[in-house]
Amino acid sequence: MSASSAVPVADAAAFRSALGSFATGVTVVTTAGADGEQIGLTANSFNSVSLEPPMILWSLAKSSFSLPAFRAAEFFAVHILGAEQEEVSGRFARRGEDKFAGLELDAGPGGIPMLRQHAARFVCRTAYQYEGGDHIIFVGEVIDFDRCERAPLLFHGGQYGQLVKPQGAAADTVSELHGGFLGDLLRRAFHRVYAPVGQELERRGLSVPQYFFLSRIAQAEQPTAEQLQSMLDTPGRYPSAGEIDELLQRGLLRREGERYELTPAGVEYNLEIASVVKSAETDAEKSLDFELRQTLKVALECLATSA
Repeated sequence: MSASSAVPVADAAAFRSALGSFATGVTVVTTAGADGEQIGLTANSFNSVSLEPPMILWSLAKSSFSLPAFRAAEFFAVHILGAEQEEVSGRFARRGEDKFAGLELDAGPGGIPMLRQHAARFVCRTAYQYEGGDHIIFVGEVIDFDRCERAPLLFHGGQYGQLVKPQGAAADTVSELHGGFLGDLLRRAFHRVYAPVGQELERRGLSVPQYFFLSRIAQAEQPTAEQLQSMLDTPGRYPSAGEIDELLQRGLLRREGERYELTPAGVEYNLEIASVVKSAETDAEKSLDFELRQTLKVALECLATSA
């Protein structure tokens, strides 16, 4: 096929699959609309262009709803995600939700939102825009950047991955050392298994702390606020006063003095979410044979109950 020949439509899927053989990092690109709206999306088309002056590029499909905002923006920020940020990548890849809700942000030039958590971050002034088939290529002049010592999130063949050092090789950085920790593996497995649950909570407008609050009340008999705080002693699991008030206003629970209980509507609501949780766990277990499932459950039970 000559250099000027186009890939036949019938081969488009095969072409995409072949491109997927190239492992990339994962980025979130953000900017601000003319009305100050916070805009962000996931992209893996990031690349370096020049050291002097410092320049990078990325591309965006012409069909993207965010394209007009990026074409009009003077500034944008590219965030290289860390290995533990699969949920952030998935969030910014979806449409129709407040992608920035609950995230720690910094304000950049022109009011652009910048994620505080990342492996590296590049703040750019839009320098050039080029036509590139069904995409627009954005070239940015880097006006500021910073990085953190953490392993990057990788994407290959339609799946996320992480860097793995050859067997026997010593860890060179703190991030590489952390990548082999049991806690890191447990966290990544948790996010992979419960991704559908997070999507369901977002659809219902429920935060993770609100969900845990409802589920713990369902498991106890009119628990007090103190008892619930003891049950939800993991950081980030106990809802704020405002989040609790929202559950009360939505009629999902009632409060009598210091004690809480679910309303009939709250009981049904909790059961619906529990069914999604069970379905996610069942789907995950299908990839493991019976013996491996039992071994995993016993090992996790030992870890959870060990002194």
